[in-house]
Amino acid sequence: MIVCSFGDEYISKDNNVVELAAERLGCEYENFAFDDASNNYIQYEITKRAIQFENEPVIFIIGWTDPNRLDAEHEGNYFTYRPDKTEYTNTLMNKLHRYDDYLFDEIVRHSRWAAQVYGVQQLLENNHINYYMFNTQKKINFNKYTEKIIKEFDHNKYYDCINNDCALLNYDEDKFSKLISKKCRQLGYVDRP
Repeated sequence: MIVCSFGDEYISKDNNVVELAAERLGCEYENFAFDDASNNYIQYEITKRAIQFENEPVIFIIGWTDPNRLDAEHEGNYFTYRPDKTEYTNTLMNKLHRYDDYLFDEIVRHSRWAAQVYGVQQLLENNHINYYMFNTQKKINFNKYTEKIIKEFDHNKYYDCINNDCALLNYDEDKFSKLISKKCRQLGYVDRP
């Protein structure tokens, strides 16, 4: 069994919570997380790896990131555009900040994020890929625009996505890795020790 991690800088580092959970589960580990990744990038990477690991015994552990990140590319180089960042080599990207109110509208950001989560869950379910999700930094806002889709999530496989206190950022990493490994056992992904 291989545990594959997806997420941002909280997951891309060595000895992260998913790697520790994989050790607790007695599984091999592959890290597909990326520093400063956006949720779009995370979704793309999950889709790519779902094809790669088709028919293999895997568990995808997904740490969704802050929705204030958008994919961008300049001269073949991928980077993440953020409203709080101005150190871009391409001055055109800095000029985009005048549109941040539109690009990072709260309703649009959280609706897009909810749709991404639902789409990824459906992809993984339909391809019989074991998975567990959590948020690394923030909750998904639960409001009249996201309510219907969030109610459709498989919440048994997504750790309290609408509670800010439940984001990885607010936890001791050792405790959170225990939570992940315990949940994977409860879901029947690996035999209990």
